[in-house]
Amino acid sequence: MSSKGKPGATPTHTAAAPVKQRTIVTPWKSTAEFKEAYTLIFGKNATSSQLRMALSMIRIWKLRRGSLCPAAALATAVIVRAQLDDKKDDVNLDKIYAHAIMRFFNFMSSTVQGHNWISMYDKAQELGLPSFVVDIRHKCSHGTEMPPVNLLRDAAEICLQWLQQNYWLPLQETLCDVDAGKLEGKDNIKFRQKMAHQLSAFDLALECQIKGAQSLKAIKKLKPKEFNAIRAYLSKNKLKTPKEILDTVINKLNELVKQTSTVRNLPEVYVAEILRMKYFMGVGLEIKDNEELIIAATEGLFKLIAIHGFTENIFVALVHLTENVHEPEERRLGARYWALKMIETFAMLSRMKRMFKEELDKNDKLKPADFSSLNKHVVPKTIRTLLAHSGVDPTLTLMFGNSPKNPRAVLFDQEFFLKRFSYLTSFSAPILKGLIPLAETPFDVDPMEQFDEFFCPKVLPNTDLGIWTLETASLLCLNAVCILHEERFLAKFGWGRQAGQQDFGAPTAKDQVLNLIRSIRTVAKSM
Repeated sequence: MSSKGKPGATPTHTAAAPVKQRTIVTPWKSTAEFKEAYTLIFGKNATSSQLRMALSMIRIWKLRRGSLCPAAALATAVIVRAQLDDKKDDVNLDKIYAHAIMRFFNFMSSTVQGHNWISMYDKAQELGLPSFVVDIRHKCSHGTEMPPVNLLRDAAEICLQWLQQNYWLPLQETLCDVDAGKLEGKDNIKFRQKMAHQLSAFDLALECQIKGAQSLKAIKKLKPKEFNAIRAYLSKNKLKTPKEILDTVINKLNELVKQTSTVRNLPEVYVAEILRMKYFMGVGLEIKDNEELIIAATEGLFKLIAIHGFTENIFVALVHLTENVHEPEERRLGARYWALKMIETFAMLSRMKRMFKEELDKNDKLKPADFSSLNKHVVPKTIRTLLAHSGVDPTLTLMFGNSPKNPRAVLFDQEFFLKRFSYLTSFSAPILKGLIPLAETPFDVDPMEQFDEFFCPKVLPNTDLGIWTLETASLLCLNAVCILHEERFLAKFGWGRQAGQQDFGAPTAKDQVLNLIRSIRTVAKSM
């Protein structure tokens, strides 16, 4: 259950300030149960049976949560119980009301934390209670005579109204049910916090490494605000340079994942924390002549991702980030950079496996090649030979291999591409273009032609294109996607284009789909 107040605390009518919403455990199973109790107690013309039912509900709340049951709910119960006894014409009404008012004040003063030394009047003032409640409490507790029953009855009614205005109504307005299945467990929170701490150090060290800040003096000049955090990490782990921080973080993350067995949705949590690194996500936009430095500094992280079996998860997350129109442009460009670098590695692995298969066809006595060994520091001779003939520059290519947990190649089916085409943007288009040759199965038509039209549009002579904008690019992209969908749709169902053919009668499903695609193309061209 979510609430904007503290559990058990009493809201007061002060200036409304924005309060962070948080999740609390309540003794009532739903907001409906809480509202039912409120209606039974404070409803118009509440009967004795309704009040007794409300007391039973609060008694159950007490059994469910024990000492953690909200003090205001328990205080409400003692006042209502006294009012019910009043209807019985009990001869000891003064003692009943006196006891109820004293317990009410004791319950409410217990919510004032860490102020045992202050007077009861100070507590009442902090709670927003009228001071005469304290006077009556003192009179009942220490006086020689009890106050008149009418005075006690009125005081009890004032206390109940105060509870309604300061506890029940505000809480009723802020409570909302939450899905327990979506709540993050303690293990998840603990893991995420530990991972965030390590990746924060990684991100700071990465910036220092790329920008050449190796000494403490240089680091302080580059990152004055974060200097203390970097120095503390260096000191705690007995390190001296940013490069040592990068290596240490990789080792600590590896140990952290090994020790994790109860974290739910581990891949999602893992990937989300990596994508929160600010400098890491933007480092690809600062490339000058130092890309080999970027690759060398981040390669260990990608090897670790492959070892844990999250390569495909991180790649898909990067693609989704480029498609998200609500993300800042810098993050979308950064995600595109890393996705393209990963595609280079996917293509390298694909060529290496193809070469090994050709050699295996010639010599079936060859030992199997372990492509996950690329994630280690020592690479077998066979893999080194294949790598040398793969046609890549090792200093500019991320060197990571298959995951030992999931040794299959990272391939994507046509369904993945069809979904991506629906969200195609200038940020994601280069990724899909690079990924198409690595598709799981060949396309019925060659989509590369459509991407060529998008990236290298043919400009007609004497045509005024106006100012080139992202909207223009998106429209050209939309037109290309529609052409691609139309061709694939025809090819998939074996329907070719037949010139001069006329259809009569009601349109078929085929006609409806094609008309929709062509309508979108027409709109895109007209805009």
